[in-house]
Amino acid sequence: MTSSPSFDRRSILGGGVAGLFLPGEHADADPGHPSADVANVMPTLHAAHPRLLVTDAQMDACRAQAARDPVYARMIDRIIREARTILTEPVIAYRLTGEERPSMLGGSRQIIRKVLNCAFAWRWTGDRVFADRVRAELLSAARFPEWNHTHFLDLAETAFGVAIGYDWIHAALSPEDRATIRMALVEKAMLWADRAYRGAEDEWLKFPTFYWNWNQVCNGGAMAAAIVVAEDEPQLAADILAGVQKSVPLALAAFDPDGAGPEGPVYWTYGITFHVLIIAMLETALSSSFALGGTQAFAETDIYRLWVQGPTGKAFNYGDCKELLSPTSTLAWLGERHAHPGVTALARTEMIARFDMPRLDAEFDRFYALYAIWYPKAQHVAPLRQHARHFRGNADLAIFRGDWASDASAYLGFKGGDNATNHAHLDLGSFVLEGQGVRWAIDLSGDSYQVPGYFDGKSSSGRRYKVFRISTAGHGTLMPLGVEQDPFGAAPIAQFMERDDGGFAIADLTPVYRSGARRIRRGIDFARRGARVVVRDEIDAAPPGSAWRWAMLTRADVAIDGARAILTQDGKSMLAVIETPGQQFTKAAAKPPTAVENQNDGVTMLTITATATTATTTTGACVIQVALYALGDRPTAAGALRPLDSW
Repeated sequence: MTSSPSFDRRSILGGGVAGLFLPGEHADADPGHPSADVANVMPTLHAAHPRLLVTDAQMDACRAQAARDPVYARMIDRIIREARTILTEPVIAYRLTGEERPSMLGGSRQIIRKVLNCAFAWRWTGDRVFADRVRAELLSAARFPEWNHTHFLDLAETAFGVAIGYDWIHAALSPEDRATIRMALVEKAMLWADRAYRGAEDEWLKFPTFYWNWNQVCNGGAMAAAIVVAEDEPQLAADILAGVQKSVPLALAAFDPDGAGPEGPVYWTYGITFHVLIIAMLETALSSSFALGGTQAFAETDIYRLWVQGPTGKAFNYGDCKELLSPTSTLAWLGERHAHPGVTALARTEMIARFDMPRLDAEFDRFYALYAIWYPKAQHVAPLRQHARHFRGNADLAIFRGDWASDASAYLGFKGGDNATNHAHLDLGSFVLEGQGVRWAIDLSGDSYQVPGYFDGKSSSGRRYKVFRISTAGHGTLMPLGVEQDPFGAAPIAQFMERDDGGFAIADLTPVYRSGARRIRRGIDFARRGARVVVRDEIDAAPPGSAWRWAMLTRADVAIDGARAILTQDGKSMLAVIETPGQQFTKAAAKPPTAVENQNDGVTMLTITATATTATTTTGACVIQVALYALGDRPTAAGALRPLDSW
């Protein structure tokens, strides 16, 4: 066996640039930072390669499954077809893109796609052409000048792709190839990760202290590299594994108490994918998960994934998340691990839906080959009967659904929580609404990350909060006219109740506005399985003359007749009615203040402006109540005006 040179870690850490060190010395730890005990951290390292995710013995079980299960066999065929497509594609080149945040993340993810599919195809078929394709990708990445540690996600995903390739085609690599690839994993990934775990002051090496998706992705990539070179760099690998064990519980705690994703469903998918990879890699390589998935909230987090997807298939896309939810094979792992047949059934549906697609190019399709390892078997699942669920946490969510058997069911997601959460918008009190297979009330989602100042959010005056899609003005919520929410404020869902026909939730918006009002509350009542939805806003002791804006964003055509509005979209229509007297609807285009932002073409803001005067004030409360009939009902009489305290 050819070993890679040892490294003097102090020289690279002091120099700050990968590659500026001399081989030949032991990888000593920095003074004052004790190294991990190798025997304690890696007591049961699986000696042979492959050791990540699936061993050769487990591959034999996969072949047996393919022989008796035609659906499994079709899934394998889809992986092999993707691998053959990759054979015709060029090797990924080193390239940074973007002025605001230079990144190579797109290329890093393509490395994973190409390596996972082709390495699996080689292990399945034995055809050397697939191993040669993986080898070319690994050696190309190894020769990159660096893996962009200043945007550590790039480094982490590159490291994962290179590590899985090194491990899975280990037998097909020459000793010289192995040494080159090991050197790259150590120099371009592991030493930077080790620096991060030792508390480096560099802003781009702070991921071990994060609770959001960077934690899971960066830890996962660094850990994959450490596991595959552990026999050659035991001390460095042990130090990284010890750092992972200390860091990942921060991300695990972010699911508390009910399993919700604080950053929204798309970033939940990103983080949970690598969280599952971390556990699965530890279990195959070290026969232990180190309890990195051992909380009740983690055991419920895949249930959140069921609720956060509406009947139309679109996500309750709060924060920077888009409406499209890309499948991830790790959902199959979660459903099986947590004995949630509904989750397993969803994973199977998503897996099968990709059999006939010409290319696997959705956001998380780079992990499609892992369905072979975590195969979601057929399930008999009765539709859920629960119509409302409250997910507490930094994203405090009330979600309502009329039924689980129809794509035309009513659905509503109501947003409370903490504006300071990563990727959060100033959107507390906003909602999305579906019915008849149409999303009537929308969230615009995030804008391009290249918009100047998009991540300038460390202070309340940061440029991030002036981006229209992030601002309160760009959301369907209640706000004092011209007054944005506090970027560091929180508005919990203070009351929640489920009923047989739906339920209600009330959010206290008082803490997020400097408005002069004593109390600001928004209640949403989801009645008759969503046939009637009431949005009621109460502002207690509103300053005389203060104006309050109610808004709902929609892609529908909007026709207004005073206090009534008809929304029409995709051949369906719904009615909105203002039930508080003396108020009227208006509408406007959802245009941002700058040309560099998304112009939101085709989006209309349906609005109400209420002024706290004697005409709109009863016992000191300015009230706006709107009824939404998402299933197409057209009542002629207004509903009752019930104060929130009587809900």
